[in-house]
Amino acid sequence: MQSAVSPSQREAPRRSTHRHQCAAAAAVYGAAADHWFLQWMRPDIHERPNQSLAAVRQSGPASDGGYLHRTAATFHPMSHPDYHVRPAVPADARALAALGERTFREAFAADNAPENVAAHLAATYSPARQGEELMDPRRKTLVAATEGGELIGFVQLLAGEAPPSVRGPAPIELLRLYVARHYHGRGVAQALMAAALEAAADRGALTIWLGVWERNPRAIAFYRKCGFEDVGSQVFILGTDRQTDRVMARPLAGVDPPCRT
Repeated sequence: MQSAVSPSQREAPRRSTHRHQCAAAAAVYGAAADHWFLQWMRPDIHERPNQSLAAVRQSGPASDGGYLHRTAATFHPMSHPDYHVRPAVPADARALAALGERTFREAFAADNAPENVAAHLAATYSPARQGEELMDPRRKTLVAATEGGELIGFVQLLAGEAPPSVRGPAPIELLRLYVARHYHGRGVAQALMAAALEAAADRGALTIWLGVWERNPRAIAFYRKCGFEDVGSQVFILGTDRQTDRVMARPLAGVDPPCRT
């Protein structure tokens, strides 16, 4: 489903239902966000019997563009004059639900039956559902927020089973990436992608994958610029409509910069 300016995607069905500031950055980030971000990270990352990851981390920015050598303890919000990216906290649930519903409608409502869109939104973007997802240790949500506190974009990661077409080691899913329409074209999607790649690497992943609607060429082009390649397809159920998503994946090392312009 094609978004007007910036990419959007859907979470695959399980195996069933989705596609793809506060004030000064450090001050607003605060101890609460630190706590939730660090809780999500795996403390045993360097103890995993995975020499490739250890080698990448030791090699530093020369091989990974600066993403994989950063640990959870050194993560900082990514700043821009108009917004910054930070980990979401439980208090963001209501605003995140509203943003998710609005951006999904902006991206996909024109191309789908209203009842199917409504069914998906009711199941996915209630404040209660987003609150549950923010507490889920398998998930990580990062938000882009203005200095006035408005959420203008978000990206979500999910650790779990990958489809068979994703053959890279230690995969993690880039579940959703959405940007509010009035912030399209201002680098928000790129900032969220960079933050997601860093968070995925800190989580211990070596491969990142996503599902994007086959009829969304703009989003597919964006993900290609970010190093993703088409590796297969999967079914996505929107309400009662059975649709096809392209599955795209990339390694978390050796692709620099994160998104070409």
